[in-house]
Amino acid sequence: MTEDFHGMATRSLENEYLRLDYLVEAGPRLVRLFLAGSPVSLLADVFDFKVPKPPMGSIPSWAAFACGRRPSR
Repeated sequence: MTEDFHGMATRSLENEYLRLDYLVEAGPRLVRLFLAGSPVSLLADVFDFKVPKPPMGSIPSWAAFACGRRPSR
């Protein structure tokens, strides 16, 4: 397991070129993408940004990178 993402546990997949971090319990959700050896993620960290979704409230930005499932309704 790698370091957490805003308090949520993550794991990584990596090869000689890239490392991809994803959430363990919420998803899978992609949260960080690194070039090999770089400490800087290529994905923007916009954790506090929310997308309005009337009439039921808002969607947290980390929900935007869902993998392997069709979008929630």
